[in-house]
Amino acid sequence: MASSRTFSSQLRRAHRTVIVTAVSIALGFAYLAASIYVTPEAWGPVLWTMSALLVALGIPYIWVVRAMLREMGRQQDLAPSADRLREASQEIPAGHSRIYADHERGWVVHCKPNLRGADCFSRFEVADLEDLGRADLEGLVGVSATTYRVMRRPAVVWRNVWADEVVRTSGEGELCTTVPDQEVGVRDRLKVALFNHRTGALTPDAGELGELVSVVCGADRTWDIEESR
Repeated sequence: MASSRTFSSQLRRAHRTVIVTAVSIALGFAYLAASIYVTPEAWGPVLWTMSALLVALGIPYIWVVRAMLREMGRQQDLAPSADRLREASQEIPAGHSRIYADHERGWVVHCKPNLRGADCFSRFEVADLEDLGRADLEGLVGVSATTYRVMRRPAVVWRNVWADEVVRTSGEGELCTTVPDQEVGVRDRLKVALFNHRTGALTPDAGELGELVSVVCGADRTWDIEESR
């Protein structure tokens, strides 16, 4: 994989872009303040109004830059593991997903590459899947999982812990979740981003993501599944 496409390089490039943009805008504000101080008589009502709007927009801009730099700092420690997960997802044939089983750790990981712009790795407990295998047809089985979304752009890894009921629909093991996929609106995405900025709850730590890499790279068994959609 070319270095320009790695999670690490994308993160460094994004960090430089944010810094350069912030410095450029700060210099623009400094020039604006200096021109007001030197030649205040040249400023008419229109220029004063535009300046007031720029100052008002500057406050939320500073908050956004601070939030972006804070999240990039969290993501920096995840970059080596994220690069290895991306490499693993690129080995999966087109139109397929891959399952990694590590019975020593008691985990099964299901990777869906480039799902809505991210490589999604869902970690299940082996015990839960064994219960599912013993379930009767049309029987409901509770399943919990942790999904790690290694996004392509921007370079971000987010964690989602979820629980659901799964229906066994055939003797061959076909499954159907009871909760359909739902579209997430812009407003909901902003709420999630604000929540993560305040708490960091959606960002995994380096050790946690490293354990996921260990399962993916050192699994007892792997097999591919053709995706129907």
